[in-house]
Amino acid sequence: MSHNKYQPASSQGKNYAPEGITRPIYRASDGLRAQQYFEGKDSRDIITQKPAGDFHTSNQQAAYFTYDKEYAKILKPVGGKIIRQDVPREMLRNGYKFDDVPDDNWYHLVEKCRRNERAEGSMRRVQKMDIIEGPVAHTSTRSIVGVRPPTPKQKFKPYKRGDEYVQQVVFKGDALESLTRLKARETF
Repeated sequence: MSHNKYQPASSQGKNYAPEGITRPIYRASDGLRAQQYFEGKDSRDIITQKPAGDFHTSNQQAAYFTYDKEYAKILKPVGGKIIRQDVPREMLRNGYKFDDVPDDNWYHLVEKCRRNERAEGSMRRVQKMDIIEGPVAHTSTRSIVGVRPPTPKQKFKPYKRGDEYVQQVVFKGDALESLTRLKARETF
């Protein structure tokens, strides 16, 4: 009888994995900040420089990563580096996961965060969460906030590679501090 430590998906959802199983995440960064992060593991070196992003507002510090290494390479500045961290799946289970395809809730949260406003309904609770996963809105904040609400969906430009939307994960609050305690390395 085979004793396979990898268990099939369960009623706990597709992010369920036995303890110890990790998922790689990637972040493009300028070379100096990446090196400082490798050496000191200070969250200041991976915090996004934008005042508001897809899943955070200006009063929150946030670090965005992607599961797609090739997308991170596209974002890498000249002379920059790609940071790789292996995050325990049990840590990711503590967050909120949007569907892989953008839905109305995703559009609502991205618009509210980019406008630096409170989300409404169930998305208000999600907006406060420390870990949020979902598609990447590959557009400038100005293209979203420069029009009267609600912003037309075509302005969000969810990023696709092939037939799939590129997914991102944001870490805020306690999750951001926990992330800095995990091993990080440069990848190519």
